[in-house]
Amino acid sequence: MVFVRKVPTASGATAVQIAERVGDRDNVIEHVGSARTPAELVALLEVARARMWFPPNRGGCLLGGCSRGEGSVFVVDG
Repeated sequence: MVFVRKVPTASGATAVQIAERVGDRDNVIEHVGSARTPAELVALLEVARARMWFPPNRGGCLLGGCSRGEGSVFVVDG
């Protein structure tokens, strides 16, 4: 399952990443960015969701299909 996760960084920011659960581990597919304010976090989450549906340079959706009816987008707090 592919999902968006939020992880605290050492500097106090919040990293936004697109990840996939493989076994008992999270495999980070793409680091979208690090937010330092709530507004930046909202913007990065929207970018991450959009990249899950229309990933650059991947030629297709990460969720198995390009129809919004297929798959689900999850946001997970780290």
